[in-house]
Amino acid sequence: PSRKARSTALSAKTEAVNPRPKNLSADSVTFTAFDDAKLPEVDRVRVSYTNIDFAHHTNNKEYVRFILNTYTVREMETRAITEAEIKYLSQSHEGDVLSVCKQRNGNADIIAIEKDGEPILRGKFVFDR
Repeated sequence: PSRKARSTALSAKTEAVNPRPKNLSADSVTFTAFDDAKLPEVDRVRVSYTNIDFAHHTNNKEYVRFILNTYTVREMETRAITEAEIKYLSQSHEGDVLSVCKQRNGNADIIAIEKDGEPILRGKFVFDR
């Protein structure tokens, strides 16, 4: 039997799961305020076997984990992520060395993961303070 994938969005304010609008595509999502921004590198990660999915690419949740690992326990205890926007742009594989980059912008952190200077992921985390 065939299975259909369905995208959803989680609202931290209402704690409700909402279906993604039908007219939204990966190409229509832009982060114009920081698409081309050069962010400082805060960590470097080598993709290992446990980061790989069934298609031999780095699993999307692993990219989020790489970013979250750049925060301290204290940072995460004193402010909560209320919104996350992530745009996956390319792939990485076992053995690749990735640069994890981020920069504070008000109550948000602009984030990026790059391989050899080329973007793998761009986005932002918005915090409650």
